[in-house]
Amino acid sequence: MPKNGDLSKLWRVLVVEDEALIAEELQDRLVRMGCQVAGVVDTGVAAIELARETRPDLVLMDIRLKGPMDGIEAAQQIFRRFDTPIVFLTAHSDQATFQRTQMDGTFGYLLKPFHARDLSVAMAMAVSRFRMDQRVRESEHTHAAIVNSIADAALVADAHGRIRIMNRSAESLTGWESPEAVGRHVEHVLQIADKSGLQMENPAVQALRDNSVCPLMGQLLLLNRQGNAIPVEGHAAPILDWTGKPNGAIVILRDVTERLSLEEELREAQKMQALGQLAGGVAHDFNNFLTVINGYGDMLVQGLAGQPELQQKADQIRVAGSAAAALTDQLLAFSQQRAIQSEIVDLNKIVNDCRDILKQLLGDGSALELDLASDLHPVMATVTGMQQVLVNLTVNARDAMPGRGRLVIRTANASRPGHGGRYVRITVEDSGAGIPPEVLPKIFEPFFTTKPVGEGTGLGLATVYGIVKQREGWVDVESAPGRGATFHVYLPAA
Repeated sequence: MPKNGDLSKLWRVLVVEDEALIAEELQDRLVRMGCQVAGVVDTGVAAIELARETRPDLVLMDIRLKGPMDGIEAAQQIFRRFDTPIVFLTAHSDQATFQRTQMDGTFGYLLKPFHARDLSVAMAMAVSRFRMDQRVRESEHTHAAIVNSIADAALVADAHGRIRIMNRSAESLTGWESPEAVGRHVEHVLQIADKSGLQMENPAVQALRDNSVCPLMGQLLLLNRQGNAIPVEGHAAPILDWTGKPNGAIVILRDVTERLSLEEELREAQKMQALGQLAGGVAHDFNNFLTVINGYGDMLVQGLAGQPELQQKADQIRVAGSAAAALTDQLLAFSQQRAIQSEIVDLNKIVNDCRDILKQLLGDGSALELDLASDLHPVMATVTGMQQVLVNLTVNARDAMPGRGRLVIRTANASRPGHGGRYVRITVEDSGAGIPPEVLPKIFEPFFTTKPVGEGTGLGLATVYGIVKQREGWVDVESAPGRGATFHVYLPAA
């Protein structure tokens, strides 16, 4: 299509007209205007075929044609398939006909009879509007390509807040498919709330109103189409026209669920490391005192031979000292400061060997079930350490299901998403009362216990944590009030 000079020069025009005399006269006019006539046809089917062969710059289309297809239907197909602008020619000006011509591809409308000047102006305006429409579409395609290249969720809204473009990440994040979302108001598709769930002003609307960048920071939630609350961060910014006024807005959002989870894991690891260092330091210093206490306790027991009453009291000092030494040993296990010589062990054998002890710990009212994998990999650990893990988890389960209950111990080869290598998993599942969500983050802290004063040291699960971490493993917990608790212990396979 010519881009400058006489607007009609060298235009290739397809004439679709069912009246032969009108078609002939129209063809003469076009030639006198300097146009090329791509062809003259009188049916919609022929018009579509000739448009495919000649690819005209413009179609002059009569509405009433010969054959079953009228000019409006033919025009729709020509524009959709070949992106060719249409100018309708008709002797009928009723409202219903006019409404039908208001479709994509319509760039002009002439009522018969018309003068040569009317035809020239209509054609020039049609081509001009078509070129402008092309530039807008090309600009939107460019914007869409840019938006789709953004890894984060991106939405573009027009000056009225209606969504124009939405990339695939935004579809995934909001739960809206782009064809459904485009044309809707951004407030309908993008709902942002604070951490308490209170809905906030839409960032795109705010950017349009204030004509400034609107940052989305802090603990904000996107309420997606499925009703899920997803933690996000990002910003909204106005899109300015050539005068500096906002004629749209773009919103960029990032799902920070994984990052927040990693940050929480890091904080938890740092807290446990600090607690471990504190516990280890206390245990070392306390052990020094215990060495003196237990040493002199032994001397007193031996020196008070023949004095049974005093010897019995001295023996109580020694018993208490031994108990205190056992506590410091658990603290050292939690802090991972106790030197351990590992060996290749079979966890299935350790579980089977502990079966009777674990049954006694549970008591007669509770059942113990074992489900052990036959192809279990060996691990680098110590028998006593793994026995301690099983005993402490069993005692924890027993206390959670007083009277009657069911404890299941399973072993399996496993992997963990995001972690390479092979692992072995020990699962200890009870049917107890479960762990309240506010308690769950604290259960591995030393001295934390929900039991009454004097009924627990709070070192049982802390010791499990320490022993497993020293073997470069980890512990996952699944629990809810009334649904029991399941502890998954992962250890690297040897």
